[in-house]
Amino acid sequence: MGEYFVIANLDKHERFCPNTFGEGLKLREFAPGRGGTAMVLTLLLADQWKGDRVAVVGDEGSLPGMWEHAHTFRDIGHDLRRDYADDIAECAEEERLMCEDQERIRAENARLTAELSALQKAVRDALAGSNVTA
Repeated sequence: MGEYFVIANLDKHERFCPNTFGEGLKLREFAPGRGGTAMVLTLLLADQWKGDRVAVVGDEGSLPGMWEHAHTFRDIGHDLRRDYADDIAECAEEERLMCEDQERIRAENARLTAELSALQKAVRDALAGSNVTA
């Protein structure tokens, strides 16, 4: 099962759930930042929530009653998704391009490794044929 989380502003009594941005509610599902939760939280902490007390509240390990209390806060997830849609889309596009670059680099690395192995074999064969030791 695992622990589920929401992001809560304790001063403004606002919260949002990672699933608003298409991510799971478990920490390992939203913390890597692939769907927008980490990016939106970063933007909020730099602007609207700057200086506020913010908590990532879990349903198991938080202070007793905190999960329930956080769910009484105003859910601003849909507002955030609307307000930051362009930023989230840009972030997703950058991630897609980085993945494509990584795939190209892996393919080029595999090609160069195969080429190097072939060259090493050719050198070994040439040395073996000439009775010269390296």
